[in-house]
Amino acid sequence: MSRINYSIETLHTGIRRLLGAMLLLAVLCPITLVSAAEVVKIGVLSFRPKPQTLAQWQPLGEVLARAIPEREFVVEALNYSEMEEAVASRRIDFVLTNPGHYVLLTRRIGLTAPLATLAVNDDGRAGTVFGGVIFVRNDRTDLRLIKDLRGQTIAATSTGIPDAGLRVELAGIQAAA
Repeated sequence: MSRINYSIETLHTGIRRLLGAMLLLAVLCPITLVSAAEVVKIGVLSFRPKPQTLAQWQPLGEVLARAIPEREFVVEALNYSEMEEAVASRRIDFVLTNPGHYVLLTRRIGLTAPLATLAVNDDGRAGTVFGGVIFVRNDRTDLRLIKDLRGQTIAATSTGIPDAGLRVELAGIQAAA
């Protein structure tokens, strides 16, 4: 029970920090991007079932709405491809995603400076790293660097999921359709 309480407390602390950073941005920066519309859309990367993601992040929209009553805040749970499309079409105003995905969005679409970062482990504690893995057979001694993958057949869960996909893309290797 104490582990669950610790996780919830850590999550609430993280949400409070993120909320503070978003409120600071709203105060310090002109809101010209959203001034024509009353709705501010917050896209949240959902790698779990969308209802679970919304249950976790909907309180952020509610707190922001109380703090800035002249705006309506809508939280949208998006998978990787939906997030990329929403950012590219400028359908969302704020992006909540993981560090690797942020770098991918920046590279592919030109997403600009992050407002704040928060990494939480599955047990609710703040994390300091995010990573991925590329496996090769032990007998393939010719495959030791990412650039060695050029021209090879690669199996992946998705080309849109960082970190391995990003590293492959940065190496100039394109995914086959």
